[in-house]
Amino acid sequence: MISPWIHFEQIDTDGDGLGDNMDTDDDNDSLSDLEELATGCDPKDGDSDDDGLSDGEEIEVGTDPSNGDSDEDGILDGEEALNGTDPLNPDSDGDGTIDGEDQLPLDAQDSLDTDGDGVGNSTDPDDDNDGKTDTEEIADGTDPLNPDSDNDGLNDGEENTQGTDPTNEDTDGDGVLDGQDDYPLDGSQTNDNDGDG
Repeated sequence: MISPWIHFEQIDTDGDGLGDNMDTDDDNDSLSDLEELATGCDPKDGDSDDDGLSDGEEIEVGTDPSNGDSDEDGILDGEEALNGTDPLNPDSDGDGTIDGEDQLPLDAQDSLDTDGDGVGNSTDPDDDNDGKTDTEEIADGTDPLNPDSDNDGLNDGEENTQGTDPTNEDTDGDGVLDGQDDYPLDGSQTNDNDGDG
């Protein structure tokens, strides 16, 4: 008579050469199958919550292997381990903004980086990276957090260079936005069809 257990010997979830019915850690995540069952994890899945950390790694660092975001900050535990934030602290840098909403989660001085250049707004001289400093934009009446304050298709720095008004979408008043107007300073012309300037 063939033993009913032979079928299970053909299953080797972790590929370690030891069948699952004899293997005490079927998914090879450093937690025994019994430990995984006791913590609510799947003994056949090395990363039960699919957060990028194995169940064993999670027990080792103290995160919850059945919850992909142990500190509930909007970032998976495995991603936090990679980017250096604390998967057990929703506000790793202590600046009052949770990591998932903090553009600079390791900078306690700043949590906002409008232009994404890695320099927080509190120390970045040009928060929107349009070529005009924030001080110049405030003096000119443009928005230091919006590279194209009048939404005409030219950023404020380009308008400054071309001589157009960064607070007026149609500087020459011809009905064509400055960013689409080949002659944004000449109300009698809009298109340069032959490209001769």
